Parts: sequence; structure tokens; C-alpha cells
Amino acid sequence: EVYTQGHMIELESLGPLTELEPGESVDLIEYWTLLKGEVPEDDNGIETFFAPHTQRVEVNEE
Repeated sequence: EVYTQGHMIELESLGPLTELEPGESVDLIEYWTLLKGEVPEDDNGIETFFAPHTQRVEVNEE
């Protein structure tokens, strides 16, 4: 989820909703990168800007 106001941005990562038994846990691993440059305003420009910096991560659902 993303929230912006003025010069502030708040990003909240949401993992999949998972039922846990007592004593169980889950992990959510994030990797962050700051990119320098002007972000285009249209969807195609945004996709072109970010494409070289993204990769698809395969999820192993056991």
C-alpha cells in the first residue's frame, strides 16, 4: 500500500494472508533500491523507466 502527502511517501508491504498455529511464524523479505532520475507521468513511461531495474521473483509455494 502507498500513501503520499506533500513531500512524504509511506510504503507498507503486505504479504499473503496466512493462518498460523501457535508457535508458527512467517517471514516477509524485502529488497529496496533508490533510483536517480525523473519518473515519467504516463504508464508506458513509468514501465520503461523501471523495467531495467526490476526482476521477477519466483515464489515457492510448498
